[in-house]
This record gives sequence, C-alpha cells and structure tokens, in this order.
Amino acid sequence: MREDCTVEISRKNGIPIVFKFKSLDVANSFVALLDGYYRLTEKWTFNLCKDVFTPSLTKLRTLKCHGPIGYEILRTRPGMAINELIQAPQFTIFV
Repeated sequence: MREDCTVEISRKNGIPIVFKFKSLDVANSFVALLDGYYRLTEKWTFNLCKDVFTPSLTKLRTLKCHGPIGYEILRTRPGMAINELIQAPQFTIFV
C-alpha cells in the first residue's frame, strides 16, 4: 500500500495488479477485506500487508497465543500446563 492511495497485489505468475482508490481510508478497507478473506480461507495467523495489521492478531501475538491444540498433541506432551481439552463443537444447536 502506498501513500498515493494505490494498492499493489503481487501474484504467483509475477505480474502485479495495481488498484487506485480515491482515499487512503478506502484503500485500507480494501486491504483489510482481502486480509480477512485470506485469513478465513487459507491461514488465520497471517497478515497479507505489512502496513495494515489486524487488531485480533496483534493482541494474540502480544499474548503469545497460538491456534487450537488437539487432544493427541496434549497427550504426547505431558509437560504442557494446559487443562484437559474436550474436542466438542463450541456451538451446538438442538432443534
């Protein structure tokens, strides 16, 4: 992201795409949208842009937190000071 309200997206084929926006706020919103979509579909711990940080990821990094841990990992690492986790859906809806 640049000061002139342009956003450059590098692609795997090497040819970048450049978007020009009317304001820096709109450019920030666009980058946040792409970042959120990428985190939702690919890797939730990754920021696409070094200039725009996701508040939730910033907080998790300061807490030195990581993603979900499965029961098998807990069983094989007895030195971990974590209470026993039950792998169950967080939200259960009964109809």
